[in-house]
Amino acid sequence: MFRIDPVSNTMTQVGTTIKLMRVALDEEGETLLVLDEEGTLSLYDAATGALRASRSLSGVLDAKAATPYLAASRRYVYVSNAPQGKVHMLRKQDLADKQTFSVAGEPLRLAFVGADADSEDGH
Repeated sequence: MFRIDPVSNTMTQVGTTIKLMRVALDEEGETLLVLDEEGTLSLYDAATGALRASRSLSGVLDAKAATPYLAASRRYVYVSNAPQGKVHMLRKQDLADKQTFSVAGEPLRLAFVGADADSEDGH
């Protein structure tokens, strides 16, 4: 993964060299969410490339069975777990478990839209 700075005309490697499975931005465009093929979820500052948090999700989901989707609000990261019919809610500051939702079917895609991000604790 590389950070491209068009102003200084530079390209800098950021984070892992392991194959990436999924990449997304949070709702504010400030945090880059990266899931690698080993099941590690990492959060980077989108402007600087600095690592903010990292956690292995290999005990929570099998990324090889179905590639998880990622979505993030101001305070939480959501990870789909299609084979188990779940969506995992993690605290954005440290990626600790907050809550797991069981859903009908297999959640393949996630989108964070139309919610009051300041009151999302009440899910």
